[in-house]
Amino acid sequence: MVISTKYSSPHFRAIRRAEVDTVVMHYISAVNLDKDDPFNEEKIADLLTKPIPVGDGKSVKVSAHYLVSREGEVFRLVDEKHVAWHAGKSKLPDGTNIKGSCNDFSIGIEVMGGKWIKYEDAQYEAIIELIKDIKTRYEIEHLLGHEDIAPGRKTDPGEHFDWEKVRAGLENKKIVTNPLKGITIESTIENNITDGVTEEEEEEDKVEDKKAEEKPKPNVIQTLIDLILRLLRIKK
Repeated sequence: MVISTKYSSPHFRAIRRAEVDTVVMHYISAVNLDKDDPFNEEKIADLLTKPIPVGDGKSVKVSAHYLVSREGEVFRLVDEKHVAWHAGKSKLPDGTNIKGSCNDFSIGIEVMGGKWIKYEDAQYEAIIELIKDIKTRYEIEHLLGHEDIAPGRKTDPGEHFDWEKVRAGLENKKIVTNPLKGITIESTIENNITDGVTEEEEEEDKVEDKKAEEKPKPNVIQTLIDLILRLLRIKK
């Protein structure tokens, strides 16, 4: 499929702590910035690629791996091998999380939309094709909305998102989709700025990544020799 690299977000953690097995759907708009043009591509891209001021001189950094426009164009913002900051405080329906979030084992897809508007057919086509593409690289066990991993706190992708259409397009009934429907939360927030990371949290991630990189790499040859010796029950 065609994926644009027009935008690139520096907001990510370099090293994953777990294998990817989850895709999380979000909606996003710039309605809080421009009610007359809520799906302005540049303004939405800024939300996912630049720090967002939250007051008192502080800011948060938000990102997602992919952004789907109203016309169905797909943008890659963060490489799948990295951890994008899209889920915030969250957990799978079975309670699974890493340090209070699903970010480490998930891929985040932001779709231009909101609770007041239906999604376009072109967006569904792009979403289905994108998820199929992702599945060629990962064993995806969960396809969920932000509302499903942060119930009571998040409402996206919202009641207008047609999960049945996505399921039919994927033709895979084994994927867990939308297990927590029925939750209705009123909110005026139409993007996930509360789910970014602060500068302090970003620095903590960098320190942890550096420690992981400095760990001595296993000697493959020696490991094979040790394995053979064990199998032959020969002592060194």
